[in-house]
Amino acid sequence: MGPGLPEKVAKEDLDLNNFFGFVEVKVKSKVDMLHKKPLHALYEGGKLMFRHFSEPTTIILFSEELKCGVKSGMYEYEIVRGEKLKRAPFMKRFFKDGFKRKADAKRAKNPALKATWKIILNSGYGFWGLRTKDRDAVLIQKKEENSIYPYLNAGKLISYGQSENGKYSIIRALEDLPTTDHNVAIASAISSYSRCRLWELIDDVESKGKKVYMCDTDSVITNIKLNDYPDLMAKYMWDGCGDDLGSLKNEADDHLKDEGWSKDSINGLKEEDGNMIHFDGLILGGCKFYSLRIDGCKDIAKCKGYKKGKDGSDLTFKDFEDMAGGKPKDQKQIQFRCPLQNHVSDDEQFAIRTMLVEKWFKFTYNKGLINQDTGVITPYLHPPSYYETGAPFAPF
Repeated sequence: MGPGLPEKVAKEDLDLNNFFGFVEVKVKSKVDMLHKKPLHALYEGGKLMFRHFSEPTTIILFSEELKCGVKSGMYEYEIVRGEKLKRAPFMKRFFKDGFKRKADAKRAKNPALKATWKIILNSGYGFWGLRTKDRDAVLIQKKEENSIYPYLNAGKLISYGQSENGKYSIIRALEDLPTTDHNVAIASAISSYSRCRLWELIDDVESKGKKVYMCDTDSVITNIKLNDYPDLMAKYMWDGCGDDLGSLKNEADDHLKDEGWSKDSINGLKEEDGNMIHFDGLILGGCKFYSLRIDGCKDIAKCKGYKKGKDGSDLTFKDFEDMAGGKPKDQKQIQFRCPLQNHVSDDEQFAIRTMLVEKWFKFTYNKGLINQDTGVITPYLHPPSYYETGAPFAPF
């Protein structure tokens, strides 16, 4: 996006073919297209929910996502208004350089540096969406009798306390961040581009009669053998290995490398496997919660909040089998606590205490309806259906 202020465009003047920006629309899903995965989402309860829309629902879409939705034929749209922006390459050098540096760190077997560049790349777009207004803040300052009144009068005071020695006030209030380096349109456009790319990949895989079991922000778990389909290889894995920026890679290859397999051994397995190594087992327990297995190798386990042991031990495929059978996994974790009072205490300045906390991990998924017999997940409807609220609802 280039420089310049957004230009307001009325619906009668908005030509989508020659428009770049954001569009307010009323969207409704077509009844005969409910077998497809939803493209558009609603932010609800701190989660991004991908629903079908049984009634016209007002949302604001990035123009390129709207064009993708029109092309899919899944929706009926009514344009309300638009905000037009200038179009130009943005941050291309930043991302290409960061991607190269991450790859260099991986080749140098420097996991810390690789993780650093991954964080930089991820936040390279995310920070543009930083919310600066009315952030929950804690202010510790020398006690003044009138220090709380500006927040109290503005309706932004949350709580007030004093240090143990009475010299400092501890104010929790809504405060603006002192920064102007943010642009929500940039973060929104980048994440929308990513959703469109992933949705197209999922739709293309399913159009071949194959299944996508899970997707994350930059990946899918699927049973398709991609190199059986030259059109999909050309579109999503043109370099055959995933080294190019934007190209898919097969995580099974990296897993074998991490397990110490030689290049010759990996190539030999590829020949046996039709040049596309696959995992032998998968258990899904929810978002970012799964285990993958290749026979004879260490299992892959992803479980948000679970900490590896000091010896590097992690959850196993067997642990996931137990959780799938209804047996939750527990773990005792040490957490560090430093109460705000300790920041201004005379005798416990910045004192940190350790606490032993017991955590439990079990399968849970609440972003769709799961058929317990087949495992098939059906997206929710908007407005919420009978199954979510208990209220009578006749879809369409």
